[in-house]
Amino acid sequence: MIYNKTYCVQFFVSLEDNNKYATDAIHALLTTDSVVTSLTNCFHLPYNPQVKNTLGNFISDTLNWMSISGEFKALGGEKFLTIGNFNDDINTNIDTVGWGSYSTVYYYIDDVSVTVCDTTAVKELQSKDYRLQIYPNPASGSVTITVKGGDEIIITDIAGRKIKTIKNFQNSVNFSTDEIDGGIYFLTLYSNNTVISTRKLVVAK
Repeated sequence: MIYNKTYCVQFFVSLEDNNKYATDAIHALLTTDSVVTSLTNCFHLPYNPQVKNTLGNFISDTLNWMSISGEFKALGGEKFLTIGNFNDDINTNIDTVGWGSYSTVYYYIDDVSVTVCDTTAVKELQSKDYRLQIYPNPASGSVTITVKGGDEIIITDIAGRKIKTIKNFQNSVNFSTDEIDGGIYFLTLYSNNTVISTRKLVVAK
């Protein structure tokens, strides 16, 4: 991440069905290095997350997804995102919500996004009038990528692993999904090593 840029973070959580308890302490931490190692105390992560559940309510819905979001100003170089409870036992609020067999609090997490959200950066991108379009999407077989500007496209999977790099294109490029598995991918358009557009691609098999 870029120093002094403001980023918007959002993710969705839902309580697993078989839990006795729920909590309001689900937060997000962005760091330059991973905070989870084989030596990490799995019961307490002693860090101050930048994005917190500020609604103050217990996340107890097992049928629907609850959005948690916030903004933070980057120190620069953040590469890792950790989601969870960063409070110790004394400062963790819990509520009894059922008679499940799990005496812990277990959540599903989905649709995590981190994007630039300060107006200056958005205006800079819009003023360059770059475009990245993908069709069809969802795709099965051949995909057409149309671009305006940029010199490199990098395709990554949902875990952030680089799948393919595309260079030396003009206004459009064709790419076959036969070489990758079904799932969600991200296409990022770069100009001089700067991200100018990102799009999500869903590959159906």
